Amino acid sequence: MNLDTDLGDLFKQVIGDGSDENELEKFPLHLKTRIEFDLDPKTMKTLAARATSDGGFQVFITQYPDEAIAEQKFSGGTTMSLLK
Repeated sequence: MNLDTDLGDLFKQVIGDGSDENELEKFPLHLKTRIEFDLDPKTMKTLAARATSDGGFQVFITQYPDEAIAEQKFSGGTTMSLLK
């Protein structure tokens, strides 16, 4: 799964686009996730699964539209296996 969106529009809808306090220019969010499944060939039941995710976001305001005032990167992983 790849997600590449701007949360700025959602944020503006929530607080109201005409607000004088709204200095948000854009809020790009990027997320890439990969999930791999190990299936039993006869029953097609899941025996195990592994997921990895990488992404991040930036916050831009109207005062500095070309420079992010905040930035966060994240990554994670999960492993699932059948116990019985």
